[in-house]
Amino acid sequence: MGGKRASFRGRDIGGPPKDQPWCWYTVEMMRSDAWHDMSVNARRMLDLLELEHLAHGGFENGNLVMTYDQFVAGSIRRGSIFATIAELERLGWIEVTRGGYRGFARSWHHRFRLTHRRTRIRPEVGMPYLIEGTHDWRRYRSKKNGSNGGKSGTATVPKAAP
Repeated sequence: MGGKRASFRGRDIGGPPKDQPWCWYTVEMMRSDAWHDMSVNARRMLDLLELEHLAHGGFENGNLVMTYDQFVAGSIRRGSIFATIAELERLGWIEVTRGGYRGFARSWHHRFRLTHRRTRIRPEVGMPYLIEGTHDWRRYRSKKNGSNGGKSGTATVPKAAP
């Protein structure tokens, strides 16, 4: 048996991979109504936006540009993209700055911001700085499970036993 033996010391278990970008989701996020009400396409789109965010070193949130062709390559049908963007906005996972038209051609892309990630602000004068995410997904309440505004998700997902 070759290779390094497995270690189960606290410092060796878990943690992010050492040589590659990674992202995390908190337990609060995963138990939220907004997480549970996401469709398969919405989850795929959120993952694609996370990958785009990681591709820019985590510094371009709010300025993430994705084309319809990129979403199609990520297994989202072209006819479902508009509805999926609207769903993620309604659930509070993303904020979209709409592109515009220039003449007869659509030449400006939508710019996406993940609401649970930090955003770098570039003022016209001075140094760029980061602001914390707005976590708009916390305000979403599901109509499916009759959530009454209490802690989101606690009624639908039981907590693990210690």
